[in-house]
Parts: sequence; C-alpha cells; structure tokens
Amino acid sequence: MAESCMTRLFDLDGKLALVTGGARGLGLAIAEALAAHGATVVIADKDGVAAGQEAARLRQAGYRVWAVDCDLFQRAEIVRLASQVESDYGAIDILVCNAGIQGPSGPLGEVDEADWDRLMDINLRSMWRLTSHILPGMAWRGAVRAASSCCRASQACGATKTSVYMVCRRPPSGNWRAILPSNGDRRACA
Repeated sequence: MAESCMTRLFDLDGKLALVTGGARGLGLAIAEALAAHGATVVIADKDGVAAGQEAARLRQAGYRVWAVDCDLFQRAEIVRLASQVESDYGAIDILVCNAGIQGPSGPLGEVDEADWDRLMDINLRSMWRLTSHILPGMAWRGAVRAASSCCRASQACGATKTSVYMVCRRPPSGNWRAILPSNGDRRACA
C-alpha cells in the first residue's frame, strides 16, 4: 500500500508517547492516532481494566500500545507513573495530558467549593504535577512535545452558563506556551 502524505508528515517511529485518560473517548482516539503514525504509546488511566483492554485491542491491530493504571488525583501515583513508564518503556518524547473529569454546570457562584477543588486537582494540578516530573527529561533530550485536551464547547454551542470544566480545561493551552520554551527547547510545540 502506498504511504499516505499524512503518514510521511507525522512519522513518529521510535518515539514514546504517554497519553493520560487514554482508555476511552478523545484520549483513546489520540493514543490510536499516535500509534498509527508509528509511536509506541502508553495509555495511563484510572480505569486500568479498560486501559488494558484497549491496549490489547490496539496491539492485536499491530500497534505498540501498553497500559498503566494510574489515579492522577493521588500525587504518589503521578510520581509512580512517570518513573514506571520511563523504566519500563523508555524516555518519553510525547506527553498528552488528556485526563479530566466533568464538573457541575451553572453559574460559577453556585458551584460548591469542594467540587471546584476536585476539578482543579484533576484537570489542572495533575497536569502540572505530571509535567513537572516528565518535562525536564524531555527538554534535556531536546524532545519536548506536549499537549492537553482543551474544551471550547461553551463557545461553539453558545452556552449562556459557564461550566467549571470549561474554566479549568481552558488554561492548559496557554500554560503549555509558557512552560515549554522556559525548559530550553525552542522547537517545543504545544
């Protein structure tokens, strides 16, 4: 079969990608796309069973995909994830921080503080914690490629109420632009 233009443009052979929240939905689609372009992919998800099943399905299709069970709400789990992936699979070249939880919708003034804190812990702080463990090694190797899923659904749908999810998932796009160049790699992409 002839090689497609997209395959040539995005040849990720020899690269290792870590995708959080990769057991289903957008994270799984990202993991599959990275694998289809040649990357070895590690799916990290709180649902280790589903992550393992999807990794096995993708391996059956000929891709190099593995799974690691990880609850990003727990700081120690983030440290373990970073260490385990690098020790079991090698140096991480691509980091996709996709894991997140949906929160309550409605006016921000009506959101319970405990709900706010939980969303910030998982949707923002876990990204920061994981990135702080992995990014220095990526920058040292000159291989910084990082991304997070961001949501613009409220703008697209003309929503009149703000979801806390939207508030805590929107900042990562700007965060990457600030974090990556400060880690010494001018070729960094967000």
